[in-house]
Amino acid sequence: MIPADLLSALREKDPELFNTWIAVVRQIDNHAADGTDIDTPISMAWLQYCLQEAIRARGWRYGIDYDTDRVCATVLKNIDSAWKLIGVGYGSTEAEALMRAHLSALSGERI
Repeated sequence: MIPADLLSALREKDPELFNTWIAVVRQIDNHAADGTDIDTPISMAWLQYCLQEAIRARGWRYGIDYDTDRVCATVLKNIDSAWKLIGVGYGSTEAEALMRAHLSALSGERI
């Protein structure tokens, strides 16, 4: 489950991504439409896709790796002809880890 404060941070730091994600989720998922549950498999798969596309659109790259009990995501940016780590995030799912890494890259802080 993605914490509400993390979704709020996404809405604030990348409103275009958030609005694209939530608009489609509300159309395809009855629980999300009434606001009771936006943490369904469909909404998380769509969120992960939206995050991947937003990262690619900036010319960045991402990576997803698995630890024993968590997922790690990284965001890299080409700086002076070398790919540099600009964001990292951990979570219980790929979507959560990638969202944390994306927010970290946007803010310059670890989320």
